[in-house]
Amino acid sequence: MQETGVAMRETSEGLAMPATCVRAAAAPDFRQRLPATEGELAGEIALVRAALARFLKLQHDGIAEPISQERELLTLVRLNKIGNVLRFERDDFVSNDAWSRTGGFLDAYRRKTNAINSATLSATLHAAAGLREEKVDFVLFKGPLQQKELYGNYYAKPSGDVDILVHPGDFASARACLMRHGYGVERRANSLWWSHFLGEQHMVRDGGAAGVIDLHHRLQQPGMPRPRDSALFMARAATIDLAGTALPFLDPADTVLLSSISIAKAFFNREPCASHVCDLHAGLRRMDTDGRQALVARARDEGLHGTLMLGVRTCWSLLGVWHDGLSGQSGEVLPATGDDELRLMILAPWLNAIDWPKRRDILWNLCDRRYRRFMVEAAWAASSEVGRRLWAERGNA
Repeated sequence: MQETGVAMRETSEGLAMPATCVRAAAAPDFRQRLPATEGELAGEIALVRAALARFLKLQHDGIAEPISQERELLTLVRLNKIGNVLRFERDDFVSNDAWSRTGGFLDAYRRKTNAINSATLSATLHAAAGLREEKVDFVLFKGPLQQKELYGNYYAKPSGDVDILVHPGDFASARACLMRHGYGVERRANSLWWSHFLGEQHMVRDGGAAGVIDLHHRLQQPGMPRPRDSALFMARAATIDLAGTALPFLDPADTVLLSSISIAKAFFNREPCASHVCDLHAGLRRMDTDGRQALVARARDEGLHGTLMLGVRTCWSLLGVWHDGLSGQSGEVLPATGDDELRLMILAPWLNAIDWPKRRDILWNLCDRRYRRFMVEAAWAASSEVGRRLWAERGNA
């Protein structure tokens, strides 16, 4: 890729993004608790893939040999948020103790998910009622409602956020409305950098009640291709029922695009994202070939074609499945990255052995190698970093 000449800070990884924006996967204990090479995780990754295939009713190659080190397996499960969709078998484990510990972990994981998501559903109804009372136009996305659409239940993975999209012009009034209904802006998100560049703010209930509101007027972070017109996502919204209340929710095609956006964001931030890949596959599986081809056209219109194709590649790499009408162009995204390495990026992005592309190269590929689009998004990322530094110096970012 040619140099762009855009003035931005560079690191060895490419575009330098704000530290509060890049929630890197390498939390302090990751490298201490997990192996440093992919070979040492090969058995655990193979088992995760097989267990996902069982749940999704896909073909798989089986397990080469049972595992005995369940700690690494459970860490993969937890960080990828897939504990409620895995289907393990006794023969996957060497010892009864390992099988028992894994089962105990998954039982506790499901109980915790049920508690978290139940609180999120309650917060969804509370926030939606407040916004409707004050006639603020909004659309819900992700969270337990999406899980109900994709998997038939509200508890496929833990989700503590209520994601709400509003028009940019309504963002301040929506925030004020939620504050009148008992929410306050989370301290770390209380800056113009969050509201202007990230296009969102996190809001929490007075008294520490569960259920964080993630109020958005944009659908992607700086450094990644953004939808050209988020208002169309709201205009196309469908409705979904929750406890007898009809709520506005993204339509199925836009839900698929949002899953692709989440995967791209995870790649940029080097976060585990197997749950988003499963969501993408589940959404695509609900479409016929004509619907998927219409999805490609919509993605092109929104400037998200490369983002969607990255998602399609991850479905193949992790799950071994192509979707009719989509697979032909996916190899054009990150062509220098093989599927085996892509799988590690999905499941275990903290591994030292991964040869990560620079972030500017990820952006270049997701922009379909279109120079003008890349320049626009790179300039936006550079402006975001300048803004973050300015507000950080004032103690506000």
